[in-house]
Amino acid sequence: MIENRYKKKFSLYSIENPDFPYRLKQCEDSPLVFYFRGNADLNMRKTIAVVGTRSPTDYGKQQCLQFIRGLKDTGALIISGLAYGIDSIAHKTALQEGCQTLAVLAHGFHTVYPSENRNLAAKVINQGGLLTEFITGTKPDRENFPKRNRIVAGLSDAILVVESAERGGALITADIALSYNRDVFAIPGRVNDVQSGGCNWLIYDNKAAIARSSSDIINAMGWERVNPGGMQTELFSGLPPQQKRIYFLIKEYGSLKTDQLLIMSGLSNGELKSLLLEMELDGYLRVMPGNRYTTV
Repeated sequence: MIENRYKKKFSLYSIENPDFPYRLKQCEDSPLVFYFRGNADLNMRKTIAVVGTRSPTDYGKQQCLQFIRGLKDTGALIISGLAYGIDSIAHKTALQEGCQTLAVLAHGFHTVYPSENRNLAAKVINQGGLLTEFITGTKPDRENFPKRNRIVAGLSDAILVVESAERGGALITADIALSYNRDVFAIPGRVNDVQSGGCNWLIYDNKAAIARSSSDIINAMGWERVNPGGMQTELFSGLPPQQKRIYFLIKEYGSLKTDQLLIMSGLSNGELKSLLLEMELDGYLRVMPGNRYTTV
């Protein structure tokens, strides 16, 4: 039976639509259409997925809470899957801290799974949104969850694995994120802790950067703003229009990868690389690990 609170209208996004999330457009297996209900900007400057086990320990719960509190001032959109455990904690903490949060579903809008998260889903709609590629009536079947995970990864600049065993959906999301050239971070745990086995393995295998605090993520992503006022406008009066556009795109988003800039600037690969090199040599840009550019 469809609940009245979820009969509200939703928006349909097509990949041909100009406001289709540019991050998803980078993914070869992006959904051609999806459905969205809420008020979040799906092209927010900063986005991070927070994923993990459905049965977190007290350590995992506390780490999830602290990391999202630490990310609050970046203005990042917090993305997760509305599942039990870390997903739910991530959404709840984001709501409490005044962050926008997005839940990606593995079923249609006719219901909420798990049912215990109905009230949480309603709150997420008002401070972010719900997103699904599945038509109304689609049940949360097992094969839908990896599909859900690819959208979580595709919408994100970075993925934080809070607590995970050596098998589970969080590791699937991390692997998908790596295939999309996204940054993956993992919170370490004790070497003999089964619940942290997946996180420790990701770090050991160089698939994830170690995240000891939110500052590790902020610094790696170039999300810290040095001199918030930035350079004076007159310093850019001599910059060619294309270089000026690239500079302010990167400044607006904090940092961007080359493939993101290709989509957003509309330049050819050769043109973009030439301009980036010139701007780096002139001291306007700095290259960071992962072929990510940030302003100086």
